[in-house]
Amino acid sequence: MEYMKIFDERIKNKVLNHLIFVEYNLSTEIYNCYYHHNSEKASFKIGEILREHLLFCVYSESEYMELYNKGKFNDLDKILHHVKKNRLMCFV
Repeated sequence: MEYMKIFDERIKNKVLNHLIFVEYNLSTEIYNCYYHHNSEKASFKIGEILREHLLFCVYSESEYMELYNKGKFNDLDKILHHVKKNRLMCFV
């Protein structure tokens, strides 16, 4: 599924065992975060990933894929500004 491949590329592969280290319990199928990378830039990098993750939260899979295929996510600051004004204002 293309959506999951994009998620893995943009979020999971940048985070899992690179910035945030986890332990996976096979019997419960639960991931447990046990620490994050400790460096000067770790919190900044985690913040960048959270900004990217927001797009997966505010758009449905079909909306996300439509915008992604149109190249709308190439400028993260621009799309997040749009999200803030048009998707998140109802929560303020």
